[in-house]
Amino acid sequence: MPTVRSRRLWAGRFTDDGGYWVVYTVPPGIATILKTINAKNWGTAGAQLQVFVRTTDTLELVGIRESGAAVNETYSFETWTVLHPGDQVVIQPHGGAMDVWVSGSELQDGVPTGPPEPPTPLPAGAVLPVSP
Repeated sequence: MPTVRSRRLWAGRFTDDGGYWVVYTVPPGIATILKTINAKNWGTAGAQLQVFVRTTDTLELVGIRESGAAVNETYSFETWTVLHPGDQVVIQPHGGAMDVWVSGSELQDGVPTGPPEPPTPLPAGAVLPVSP
């Protein structure tokens, strides 16, 4: 059975304060699970990091995490956020010098990447089996 392994989606250093930075865009035909974001504050003052996802259907930024890190402190954020083709991970740093690592899993080969199907009602009189 194939396994789903995490890999680096993006890594880099922010030296400027503010602005929105697209750090990852899901490729066509792929679904991505965003799993971990690590950040190390190398600055001379506390820093703040905001993480957003931007979906292809609404083009709105949806905040999924905001956190601060003191000087020389590492910030780590774990999630399981599913992204579809064209969706983006966007980061907004505040406070300067910060190294950031973004990792997750890219899924392909028959994995559905569209919106989920609506639930199907059970036929009248259907009985679900009892759990053991």
